[in-house]
Amino acid sequence: MALFFSITLLVAILGMVSLVAVKRWEIKTGSVVFGGVRPAVGRVCATTLLWVERIIPALVRIYGRRAWRTALASAHRAIAHAVLYAERLLERTLVYIRHVTSSAPRRSGEVSAFLREVGEHKKRLLKSSQVRVRKVVQE
Repeated sequence: MALFFSITLLVAILGMVSLVAVKRWEIKTGSVVFGGVRPAVGRVCATTLLWVERIIPALVRIYGRRAWRTALASAHRAIAHAVLYAERLLERTLVYIRHVTSSAPRRSGEVSAFLREVGEHKKRLLKSSQVRVRKVVQE
């Protein structure tokens, strides 16, 4: 790792020294290195900077919003399908329960004395509560 950083430092130092040497030579002689190419390079750099600074971030923003909206719509659809599936499952369960309870075997014959007493007691309670309700309503 230290060797890598040492080589990188050496290359950077050589690059800086060569730039200083070229600039010094340009100042002494009055000629410009790659003078005819510099305007074209400037235009390419300006166009590249425009794309990097303005256009690409705008495109990322636009397509990011579009992707977010699409993801929300997909999640909404998925949740709606899940709710509909749960509703169908509950309806099937209800139909099954109705089928099972309606087709339960019924015994024909006389009811036990205990069940008869419970039924009579319920009837008396219902009648007494209805009488109380009528009295309250009349008052």
